[in-house]
Amino acid sequence: MKSKSIIFSLIIFFIASVAFGQPSQLYFQNFESGPGSFTLNNGVVGGNTGTNEWIWNNSYTGGGSYPNSMSEDSTYGGNISYAPFSHYLHIYDAASPYTDCLYNPANQSDRFTSMTSGICTLGYDSVTFNFFYLCEGSPTAYGQVYYKRDNDPWTQCGQAQYSNKHKWQYTTISNTAFGNASNLYFGFRWINNAGAGKDTSAFAIDDIEVVGVFDTNKLNPKITCHPSPDTICAGGGASIFLTINISDTLCDGTYNIQMVDSNHSTEGGSLPGWTANIYNPDTTATFLLNIPPNVKPGHCYHFIVSRTADPKITGEYSICIYVENCPPVITTLQPLVTTESGHPVCAGSVIQTPFWSVGQYSPSNTYFAILSDSAGNFTPGYPGDTIGNLPSNSAFPPYAIPPTPGVCSGILPFKIPAGCHYKIEVVSDKPPTVGSPFGPFCIQNCDIYTDSSHEKGSNIQACIGSCYKDPKGWSDSITYTIHKYDSNEKYFAGNKFEVQILSTSLPPPLTILNTGGLGATYDTVTGKLVLHIPCGDSLCNDLGLPAPVTGTYYMRVIATNSNQADSTYGTLMFLNIGWPQDSISIWALDGTNTYCVGDVPAFYPLPYSFCTNNWNGGSLWSWWFNNFQKVNNSPNPGIGIQLNAIDTIALICQENNGGCLGPLDTMKIYVKGPPSVAITGPPKLCVGDTATYTVPFANNNYYKWTANKSKLIDTANNTLTVKYDTAGIYFVKIYALDSCGSASYTKQVRVVNVPVASANNDSACRGTPMTLTASGGTSYQWSTGAISASITVSPSHDTTYWVTASNGTCSSPKDTVYVKVWPMPQGNVFHDSTIISGGTANLSVLPALGGQSYLWSPNVAILCDTCPITTASPTVTTAYFCTISTGKCSMTDSTLITVLQKQIECGDVWAPDAFSPNGDGQNDVFYVKGNPACISSFNLIIYDRWGNKVFTTTSITNGWDGTYLGKPMNAGTYAYYVQVLTTTNQTKELKGSVTLVR
Repeated sequence: MKSKSIIFSLIIFFIASVAFGQPSQLYFQNFESGPGSFTLNNGVVGGNTGTNEWIWNNSYTGGGSYPNSMSEDSTYGGNISYAPFSHYLHIYDAASPYTDCLYNPANQSDRFTSMTSGICTLGYDSVTFNFFYLCEGSPTAYGQVYYKRDNDPWTQCGQAQYSNKHKWQYTTISNTAFGNASNLYFGFRWINNAGAGKDTSAFAIDDIEVVGVFDTNKLNPKITCHPSPDTICAGGGASIFLTINISDTLCDGTYNIQMVDSNHSTEGGSLPGWTANIYNPDTTATFLLNIPPNVKPGHCYHFIVSRTADPKITGEYSICIYVENCPPVITTLQPLVTTESGHPVCAGSVIQTPFWSVGQYSPSNTYFAILSDSAGNFTPGYPGDTIGNLPSNSAFPPYAIPPTPGVCSGILPFKIPAGCHYKIEVVSDKPPTVGSPFGPFCIQNCDIYTDSSHEKGSNIQACIGSCYKDPKGWSDSITYTIHKYDSNEKYFAGNKFEVQILSTSLPPPLTILNTGGLGATYDTVTGKLVLHIPCGDSLCNDLGLPAPVTGTYYMRVIATNSNQADSTYGTLMFLNIGWPQDSISIWALDGTNTYCVGDVPAFYPLPYSFCTNNWNGGSLWSWWFNNFQKVNNSPNPGIGIQLNAIDTIALICQENNGGCLGPLDTMKIYVKGPPSVAITGPPKLCVGDTATYTVPFANNNYYKWTANKSKLIDTANNTLTVKYDTAGIYFVKIYALDSCGSASYTKQVRVVNVPVASANNDSACRGTPMTLTASGGTSYQWSTGAISASITVSPSHDTTYWVTASNGTCSSPKDTVYVKVWPMPQGNVFHDSTIISGGTANLSVLPALGGQSYLWSPNVAILCDTCPITTASPTVTTAYFCTISTGKCSMTDSTLITVLQKQIECGDVWAPDAFSPNGDGQNDVFYVKGNPACISSFNLIIYDRWGNKVFTTTSITNGWDGTYLGKPMNAGTYAYYVQVLTTTNQTKELKGSVTLVR
């Protein structure tokens, strides 16, 4: 019979209801950790005969005697988890030394493997059984698939035979009988009828998956809950019984229980939550919920229950419960040390004062146990009146389940008189509350006082291990002192001082458990004895102590041969014995370490120890969650954790047994969410393009693609390849499923036509810039590297250019542009000249080539305006331009005729005020003008702005080209000086400046 419930207290968050109708992964088996629930060669179906048997391994090598098995990366489509050489379930020849997926065709065999743990499909429809298989086989050697519902017989399903596959094939079996079953089982059968044939791949199975959709037409479950009682006191310690009712029988599931206020709020997460498991076929379960002290008084609190396992359901709110502000009341109970018949408690002994309390107490509250004087009066300021305390804000009501009183631990003062009228009362300071007293009771002055330092520290802590780890156990010396009050007591020869152990909890009160077994010495005076605690196994088995043997005991030293009763028993002290396990391991209740966001898994520490009762209050347990302490010293060994986000978590556990800390154990927990369905691939395509879309691949996942109006090229689990032949808006959709649920995503794909680039052929004169312009796109790419629609080129010869056009998604094919280059005409106009008004100047174009035409302008005082060589007689200074043309191309050059309006004396010189040495053939050289025939000597000097000589000449026919030492001078103003000696022996000078223009 399954346990009805397992419950843990923790803070959880409200989980919203999830719509039905989404596929759920009900089962997945990849065989990486073993054959799972499959038993091999069980003979449930068939004869269970032959040497060809089922095996689980990751062997793919035939060792040369058999062919190698096909690796799992060779599929007809899709991906297998942990391929290429993962573990799998398959047939092999048991008579062979090799264990890959091969069989002996000559050996007649019939073998069956099947699940022993069923899959619950209650309420599910459209259940499919999916798996990869490999089976070449032969007409007489093949595989089969079977299923079984609950206690029904096994039935074959799927294909009649599975064979003729030399690569791994993914297949799906659908059957209406798979749905709505408490236990659905599957099995695989291999049959070989000993037909002739060569060795080939036998039957192999991997990545089994069962998927279903919860159908509300079959089940539409509702969850209600009913708390009792409906009224409790605030302050903690109160308990509520919550009965959960489910309207339909569901599969096993985890349920979150959340306490909310009248506004259905958790008050910022401060209200408590719990998690519990309810198992099929139970539809009702009752849980005990302990209400913590932080729950404030209120007129209406509700409980709401949510199922976290599929199908995820949120229940209805419960009726109101009322948390009342009960007045604080404390009731002092009898301390155990006062219950020993005939033996009053010794002054100087430890004492534990139990009490009940109800009501609300401040977070900084402390309970105090107060001792009266020997007459039973409680006197403020009485020395030693506080004999114990307990810092706590919790109430300890007698109606708690289980009822557990609070306890103030302390020490009875040593120096108080003996008497039988003592009383004890427990009080609180926040709020100030005086409890009802206990008493009267007797205190005596005992002669044996154990360990004089006992008043400072009342505990002896002994930590032991197993006899394997710590065979010597634990030892310490204890000092016992006699005659602390007087010397009337006598200890006779043969007296033995012995360690006596008494229970703190077992009935009858103050039970003597062992005397002398942990230490003794023969003596009659003050002295020491050795307290020895044996190793754990001996303590458990050899001393006769009842289990649990660890924990807190009362201990005292007694005398066996004395003259007075008060010398028989010594003062009581605490002996804490701890035996934490030598090592622990964290055990997950559901047997896995991989969970989904929203899961609330439960974990326990192993091993359980009957001797220390470590699972039932004998030990305290601390848990850490990524180094953050979640639970500190809880008597509950288990922990439930709400997993709220994808993460890798280090879960750490430590045992505290009897005050002794054991070793830590760490378990890695992997929290995953629904499958990742972020599609990567181009959002825009060109007509005719082939595109591949992918989502991240994960082991154990199921993928399904759809793409409207596309030409499907290939699909393989997480990859889709498609082609679109028409422009438009299309959609690619992925649906993925794993054990944590499903997810889908749709990506829009825009398919656009390919643009057509267009640019016309053209022609140009050599060296002349021209513009080429393309059209048909929004951006362009030219063979020159330019990216604009229009470019300017100056080809020197016939040239072919190309251009492509783009619309932002697609690029056109190249369009070519042919540019024919025509030659330029040749010739330069010579030279600038100076004439006296009425004179004639020569105009000439050199060389004067045939096939070229000439046209001078202006047509003023020129002899022939179409001749390459002619004369002109302008009356004023005139610039003449000659346009030279070949019919396709033309160029223009010019010359300046300076006309002097007066008679120039022989030997006069003059100069222009600017020149431009830019190589265009016009005004490139600075010349001093004059009649060389009238000059017998000539000297020209040109200076830069700093007074440096940059040019000199003694010939009037030599000019300055604007350079110095072969390098071009900067643009600017330069000074010149000219000295001339005429043929008539006259000296003439000319000074000025000329501007060099670049």
